[in-house]
Amino acid sequence: MNFALDMRRKITAREEVIAGLEVALSTAQRHVADQTRKLNAEARRADPAERTQRENEGSIASLSRSLSSSEERAAEAIVLVSELEAELDVLKAELHSRQVAANSKRANSA
Repeated sequence: MNFALDMRRKITAREEVIAGLEVALSTAQRHVADQTRKLNAEARRADPAERTQRENEGSIASLSRSLSSSEERAAEAIVLVSELEAELDVLKAELHSRQVAANSKRANSA
């Protein structure tokens, strides 16, 4: 009878340990499930932000290329304006010399 009572106590003690472990396991599983839900929610929120960031980076790269192209065209336009100004100066000088020659010819004819 002593043996049976001792075994019942051991079984009861082990059942209490098992029950405690089951409660701890259940609590841990709930915690893992909560953390997984939070992680998934964060991932869902992060996806659009990352997509927006990639789109912004693409837009920035596109704008940078466009700016570079615009700067190139502006530099070409500056060179062209300089060439046109120089040509204008030459034409003005030619016009002036022809006017002087025409005035000189008129003065000599008169």
